[in-house]
Amino acid sequence: MYADEVTESMLHAVEETNRRRSVQEEYNRVHGIVPQSIVKDVRDVIDTLAEVAEDEGLDESFIDDVLENRLGRMKRKELEKLSVSLEKDMKKAAAALAFEEAARLRDMLVSVKGRLNSED
Repeated sequence: MYADEVTESMLHAVEETNRRRSVQEEYNRVHGIVPQSIVKDVRDVIDTLAEVAEDEGLDESFIDDVLENRLGRMKRKELEKLSVSLEKDMKKAAAALAFEEAARLRDMLVSVKGRLNSED
C-alpha cells in the first residue's frame, strides 16, 4: 500500500494480513508444508489471455500490456526458452499461411528479444 499517511482502516488491514499470515505459517509448520511458487509456462498465459480478450471483446493491447508485465518478471533463461518457442511457432504459422498469427507471434518475439537485449 502507498499513501501519505496511514489511516486506521489501513492499519487494521495490515494487522489482519499479518495475523492471517502467521496463522498460515503455523499451519504449514505443523503439517510440514513448504510453500512453493507455481511455475506456469508463458505459452499457457498467452493462450489464456487471448481467450479472455476475445471473450470480453478486448483489443490486443490488453494482451500486450499483460505480456510486458509478465516478461519483466521472467529470468533470462526463461526468456531465451520463450524466444526459441515463439520463433518456432511463428515459422510454423507462416508455413500454414496463418499470417496474422505469425505476425502476432513475431511481435511477441520482438518484445522478448528486446527484453533480452536490454539485459546485456
